[in-house]
Amino acid sequence: MKDSIKNLGLNSAKHLQLRQKKSFSRKTFALNLRFLILLSVLISFQKINADIFYSEKYGYSMDLPEAYTLTELEEDETSIFFTHDFLPLSFAVKIYESFSSIEKNEENSKKTTESILKKVLTQIKSPAETASVIWNEKNCAVASLSFSLGNIKNTGYAAAIPLAKNNSTAVLLCYTPQEYWNALNSAVTSTIDSFMPDRKSFMQPGIITTLAYPETYRKKIQLTTGGKNITTEVDAEAGEAANFVVNREYNLLLNYATHPLGKQAFCRYYRMIYKDSYSRLNQVAKDLYRQLFPEAIKKNAENPEHEYIQMLLNWVQNFEYERTPSSTDFTDLISAITSKGSDCDSRSMLLCILAKQAGINSAFFLSTEYSHAIAGFDIEGSGARLKGNSTDFLLGETTAKNLNLGLINQDMADSSKWTYIELP
Repeated sequence: MKDSIKNLGLNSAKHLQLRQKKSFSRKTFALNLRFLILLSVLISFQKINADIFYSEKYGYSMDLPEAYTLTELEEDETSIFFTHDFLPLSFAVKIYESFSSIEKNEENSKKTTESILKKVLTQIKSPAETASVIWNEKNCAVASLSFSLGNIKNTGYAAAIPLAKNNSTAVLLCYTPQEYWNALNSAVTSTIDSFMPDRKSFMQPGIITTLAYPETYRKKIQLTTGGKNITTEVDAEAGEAANFVVNREYNLLLNYATHPLGKQAFCRYYRMIYKDSYSRLNQVAKDLYRQLFPEAIKKNAENPEHEYIQMLLNWVQNFEYERTPSSTDFTDLISAITSKGSDCDSRSMLLCILAKQAGINSAFFLSTEYSHAIAGFDIEGSGARLKGNSTDFLLGETTAKNLNLGLINQDMADSSKWTYIELP
């Protein structure tokens, strides 16, 4: 089996020599997901609120769970291998430059993606049964992993995903010893779902979640805000899917409860929820904007963005308040908009997404010291602000009813106790 892994380029003596000769840079800088910059030919690491890996050559990014360490890397970037520092997890990325021009039609690309994944599964002696899934508008394939390395039986998931650059396909394999599967399946699926082949996928559900919860039919829902009854729609299973991701990420987060990277893991928890929820709310955001923004212009023609955010803020402030500290304590955003109970973080996340979809830059701020979350907006207006990168965001407190933008509890005004989580 070790020879099979070597054939995938995941354990090469050539690379071990390379590692002795070259060091990989690990730099600290403010989080900016819009402009991830490759710092070396070999893929550099950027240490931000959490590790974001980006390949300029192939155009993909990964927002991996905290404490993954790159242990092997081929010089041409076609094979990468990660191990987790304190959990028995392994994650591999193998790139195949396979898509010729004749294979670009839909049926051929589907067959090619599945055949590549089956080839890999055969090499590691895992059952070569795959499921096809349309994800990121491309034909992809997913499979369960079951194979042995020495005397250790491993379980996990694999996926084959077409990439935009170099007519290539990425094959992902994430696995853990079978005895840990029940405890770590959340970590495995979160790892696979953190793979983003292009910029658009920063704001879409991951491939595993999409396979488990494919789009079904659109369900009408009624929202009442700003004195208006607004009809909009979401996918019928969007709430169940979003709740699945919330619970999965929470189960993963529990592993970091006493770890030094706990705060960074918390930041990733919210980024993954944002990533999953953003596109689920596309139509909701459009319908709210269509109904409310004209009213915002009438009320404040000089600064309609401020008025629009104020209208949304007043709306979420009147949601039913609910906390369940024994569980995730986060209401999925589909449930939140139908007033099924929510807290500060779900309301703030919802506002960030609705603002972003209206073209208004927003930010999510988290304070573990205050046990609170708050939304910030890059708009004109007076009041309390928190800085994110070089932007001072006007704050919106979501848990006090009918409170204006810029007003927050004075007991929570210490800016050093807030962590800025920039969203893509």
